[in-house]
Amino acid sequence: MDFQTGHLYHIYNQSNNKNNIFFNRDNYLFFLKKIATNILPFCDILAWCLMPNHFHLMVLVNSLEAKFAYYTPGATSNSKCDSTTPGATRSRTRSEKTRTDTLQKSLGIMLAS
Repeated sequence: MDFQTGHLYHIYNQSNNKNNIFFNRDNYLFFLKKIATNILPFCDILAWCLMPNHFHLMVLVNSLEAKFAYYTPGATSNSKCDSTTPGATRSRTRSEKTRTDTLQKSLGIMLAS
């Protein structure tokens, strides 16, 4: 789908063979978190409906791209200790990076989970 900013869209999807995709409350809550993570950076959600075998979202697109921060684990030596010092420990650091995702990609990630 070719999204445009400032436009309303009805996003919906149904399971294969009309099988349930939501089996209990936790499934609905998990999906709502996925919506918050993957759709809210791009859109205002005006209406939504989750049913056992499908969902509907009415969204207003605000942005086609968004930057996301993520962390990559890394191990670095503590500057006061080295690996040859008895009892030396290594400190772990995480480096922060950013990535830019599109609404289409983010929606695809949500639907694939």
